[in-house]
Amino acid sequence: MKRYLSIISGLLMLAAAGQALAASGGGLLSQRAYNDLNNIHELMDNKQYAEALAKANVMLNGGSANSKYEKAVVLQTVAYIYIYQVKYDEAAKYFQQALDMDVFAEHEEQSATISLAQIYVAQDHFQKAINLLEKYLKSGKELPPTAYILAATSYYSLEKPREALPYSKKAIELADAPRKDWYNLLLGIYYELNDYREAAKLLETMVAIWPDDKEFWNYLSSIYLQLGEDDKALATLALAYRQGMLESEEHLLNLSRLYLMDEVPYKAAEVLDKAIADKTVNATADNLELLGMAWIQAREYERAVKVLGEAGAKSKDGKLYLRQARLYAALQNWDGVVTAVDKALEKGKLDKLGDAYILQGMAAVEEEKYDQALKAFQKARGFEESEDQASQWITYVQNDLMKVASTRR
Repeated sequence: MKRYLSIISGLLMLAAAGQALAASGGGLLSQRAYNDLNNIHELMDNKQYAEALAKANVMLNGGSANSKYEKAVVLQTVAYIYIYQVKYDEAAKYFQQALDMDVFAEHEEQSATISLAQIYVAQDHFQKAINLLEKYLKSGKELPPTAYILAATSYYSLEKPREALPYSKKAIELADAPRKDWYNLLLGIYYELNDYREAAKLLETMVAIWPDDKEFWNYLSSIYLQLGEDDKALATLALAYRQGMLESEEHLLNLSRLYLMDEVPYKAAEVLDKAIADKTVNATADNLELLGMAWIQAREYERAVKVLGEAGAKSKDGKLYLRQARLYAALQNWDGVVTAVDKALEKGKLDKLGDAYILQGMAAVEEEKYDQALKAFQKARGFEESEDQASQWITYVQNDLMKVASTRR
């Protein structure tokens, strides 16, 4: 849609320029033809298109357009009348007739050629646009950057990115000022060609020209990741974050993960914690689990254990509660272990159910509830992954009980 709006806007601009060009006549119009054309342009300015067409037909059929050049100018003017009425088939026919007269000066021929190419592109007649533009170029005549971008757009739309590439680069090279849409087209071509190295180079230029465009920073970091250049990806996203340009969940999560990969867990946790608090990143079980991991790696265990509890509440199984229980055990918070294990067992679907019973038994031992501890360890012994550990704990508890009994005697 943006492409068509751009092309239509360009056609209307060329139509306005064409009116002025036709009115000037390059000094080759008779005074009578010049005056009649001016009258037609006044009618066009007032949107009196039917009257303008009627006047042009009179000029062409025994009227003031007597020379080939005058007829060509009137035919081109008729094409512009149809452009204003969004009748592109008719406009294309009259542009072609005007060009076929082969009497235009080079700048007039160039203007008509570009207008006709734009019409073809607007109608998805991409091969026609290419044929027209390449025929003009083969004659040795130079075209403005707009023509090259039309050729690039046409080839790209025909899924021929390799053929589009030189035209796209030429358009950018010839342009008086950078055009964002032209750079985006070249970027799309590099993507289609899987040329991520050149895409990265281009994006480096684009962020320098348009530093406030958030998407370009995100694209650049994604390209660096594609190239395996994680350090550059992190530096790019971190800079964009500091400038307030990271707003999407995907990019904020990427930044957190990159910080973790770069062994900067505290920064990873800070970014994600703020994003979740701001509701930029959804507080899902997975995202909270990632935050918990970051806090653990940053050795912020109290923060981690709280987040893992929140993650566990949103999870469909008890695995995150079990992880929370392990962290509580490391902190020697045995009440926390009991609560977390109970929640883990209630939710179920644990990969290592024996570990839950081991933790349950350990908490009971710390609270000197030996009967409960033995029951838990005996359950744990029924699972292969925890059988040996459970047996050791059972031996430990039984020995402890024997010592207590001996003391009492």
